[in-house]
Amino acid sequence: MATSTRTSFIATLRAEHIKKKGTGIYVMSALVGALFPLMTLLIILFRNVQQAKPFAYSFYLNFITESTIPFTDFFFPLLIIVLTSRVTQLDHRNGGWRLMELQPLAKSTIYFSKFSIVLISNAIAIGTLILSGLVMGWVTLRLTGIPVNAVLDIPYLALLQLAARLFVASLYVAVVQYVIAVLIPGFIWSVLVGFGGLLGGALLRSQGLNFDWYPYHILSRDYSVRSDLGYWFTYTDGICLCMAILLLYIGFQWYRHKTLKRAFLSPPSRLLPLAAVWIVFGGVTTYLLVPKVSPPYKATVLAGEIDTSLPLHTLYVINPVLHDTLATIPVNENTFHHVLADDITDDYYVIIFDDYFGKQVYFGGTDSVYIKARLNEQANELTVTGTRLAENQLSPPAQIRSIADHYLQQHTFLDNPAGFSTAIHQEWKKALRGRKRFKTVDGYTTHDDFNARIDKLLAVQYLNYWNTYRQNRLAAFPDENTELTPGMQEISARVSLTDEQLLGNESYMEYVIDHLTAANQADIGQDIKALEGINTLPEGDFRNRAFYWQLDKSLNSITDELERAALIDRYAGQISDGQLSGRLMQTYHRLQRLNAGAAAPVFQAMDLTGNTVSLGDLRGQHLLIDVWATWCAPCKKLSPLFEKLAIKYKDQPVRFLALSVDRDESKWRISAKNKSESVLQWRVLDNGAFGQEYRASVIPQFIFIDPDGRFVHAKMPLPSESAFEILLRNALGVAD
Repeated sequence: MATSTRTSFIATLRAEHIKKKGTGIYVMSALVGALFPLMTLLIILFRNVQQAKPFAYSFYLNFITESTIPFTDFFFPLLIIVLTSRVTQLDHRNGGWRLMELQPLAKSTIYFSKFSIVLISNAIAIGTLILSGLVMGWVTLRLTGIPVNAVLDIPYLALLQLAARLFVASLYVAVVQYVIAVLIPGFIWSVLVGFGGLLGGALLRSQGLNFDWYPYHILSRDYSVRSDLGYWFTYTDGICLCMAILLLYIGFQWYRHKTLKRAFLSPPSRLLPLAAVWIVFGGVTTYLLVPKVSPPYKATVLAGEIDTSLPLHTLYVINPVLHDTLATIPVNENTFHHVLADDITDDYYVIIFDDYFGKQVYFGGTDSVYIKARLNEQANELTVTGTRLAENQLSPPAQIRSIADHYLQQHTFLDNPAGFSTAIHQEWKKALRGRKRFKTVDGYTTHDDFNARIDKLLAVQYLNYWNTYRQNRLAAFPDENTELTPGMQEISARVSLTDEQLLGNESYMEYVIDHLTAANQADIGQDIKALEGINTLPEGDFRNRAFYWQLDKSLNSITDELERAALIDRYAGQISDGQLSGRLMQTYHRLQRLNAGAAAPVFQAMDLTGNTVSLGDLRGQHLLIDVWATWCAPCKKLSPLFEKLAIKYKDQPVRFLALSVDRDESKWRISAKNKSESVLQWRVLDNGAFGQEYRASVIPQFIFIDPDGRFVHAKMPLPSESAFEILLRNALGVAD
């Protein structure tokens, strides 16, 4: 019986191919698949958009996945809509369905043989896309050259995985369209229904609504993003497969029995198979749609591996608020594993790879985080898995666009506090309702504590709008009091003034400081107002940390050493935490050593001959230092201006020094030898010590030292600014 059914199916499929001759169905599929790699090639050639990547990557896989973006967004689903309707409507129009049913053929053979034509068309389109991508990628290489870090081996397994994922996603769309086209006689109507679904999906996406179960949304994805957990298929691929089977069964039974009632309700026993299929495949789909949350771990564990040729020895975990080192983790053979002993507040922490790069990673006291990193001197790439997989894929929450910005800029509602409050309160509630939980490609979502954090930051955003409005209104109507409206009170109730988890967030601290200083009308600086306001908080960790945060910020913004000293004398004693107080004093003393007239810390470097040299070797004349690196784009832009000034003042008692912080000596040497001989070329030997002593956390940085080895300016303006040359001429006593 099985052999007979299989033989009938093959014979019917052959008959379908005979009927489809001259329709151009397969040709159209091949043309659509071949079109988009060609478009990618033309874009690269005429817009010159192909750029080198910082790490090794598969050129052909990258080329083909870029070609899939326009292919799956619109044209591939449109192709499925048109071809599916064409396959079915030929027989609708000619009475072919009825004629076939008069033959000794099972209805399943008729139904699925036609559907097989659709699947073959999909496979042709996908196969042609990949083959055309290989050809067009090869042509691109011949016309543009090989990009930096491109790997030219053909990744057969990755391309097979891409083809499989595309086919499974297209299966869902094909089933939906096939069921519609079989049930609705008339080519135009089935096309209109499908086209409406496609446009409706685009409209929903434009409004930020992207449904995992919607066939056109699932098909339109970034296929360069693969499973974080190493699976071949993602959860959306599973949804496609389950929904395709479920709908295909329903569609076949409906076609087989002509009406929905006869298919499932008459007799009632027909409902049982449907219920079984629905429970199995609908249940799996529901399970896949439910966001998964990683369970907590028993301790705080940081582990990982690093793909790099750099000589890494240590990983530092830094608290971004207090700037203290939570952990120093040894790196052995580019792997690391560490258990943090202290109780860690859930927050973003900075992971620093020696003194090369730093990246923010979100974790807390019951998290196991695994970090895969790729590093070189130009770039870094970090992938974080573990219990905080979703949190670390979701970018740190940014402010949403709000009509309040427009109102504040245009000074709208200045005479109507209730109107402004109502407008932003309604927008806040809408944003709160519309916030969709983020899911990874494997279906994992953020934890409740992180979601609560985002909700609080959303409230902070609108509270800051209200505070700005209140200040503007005070300037316009100084005699009128702006009371907190009920709507703003509702938002304010969402946010505590002593939330340690938000202490490192600038928007939150802005809100806290504004709240604490609102009643202070004294004619004093804002920094002093902020510190006076923090002083009113109850004793405890939050008060200590807020004091530290504000004092550290104020100390770094003040350039006058007496003002800095007065700030320390007045407020440093308010911090009852000895560790925080000690760290603040370290920052203070380090900044004081950068004051004008303070001795510049001595550092050692290497010159172009390979000799070890020191800052002390250049005493006796003024010295201008350009701190730079070969991988620093702004440095390369400013270097010619620095060299131009060196040539202009070559007869004056001043030396110009380009001090590189490159780790790779060979790269520095090649670049330095191509620079002007008017500038001395050195490479610092201890980047860590130099960065701490000179507060050189960001480059380029320009330093001015007098003939006695003392600072004139530890942080000069950029050479592109007129102030740079004015300060230089004043120090040298050169007349304007």
